[in-house]
Amino acid sequence: ERIAKIKQCCSLELIAQHEAIKIKEERQNLLVRSSYEAEQRRSHAQTEDRLRQATLEMVQLQKVDAAHKKKTYTSQKKRHKEKISSITDPYTERINSISVIRARRHTSRESPGIDSGALTLFKI
Repeated sequence: ERIAKIKQCCSLELIAQHEAIKIKEERQNLLVRSSYEAEQRRSHAQTEDRLRQATLEMVQLQKVDAAHKKKTYTSQKKRHKEKISSITDPYTERINSISVIRARRHTSRESPGIDSGALTLFKI
């Protein structure tokens, strides 16, 4: 009976040591896992910050590019409009001059009181 108690005591000590080692390993694993997860979170946060920064830079570049394209388009459109306005179509010019001449004749016949100089707005 005494030997059984000693064996039981030794067994309990071994079980207690095993449980203590098991708890210590679990704590160590938990610390390693939490530090690994913290490192992963930091890495993801840095990646997200870099992505956010790159996105903002890309948006800024796109805005600058769009503004440049708009400015170029506007200036080209203005130059084209000026070019078109300076081009005189001979046919249209002839029709306009005939219309002005007819209008002057009509006003001079119908109402002599109207100043024919009022129709000098048209180019002849």
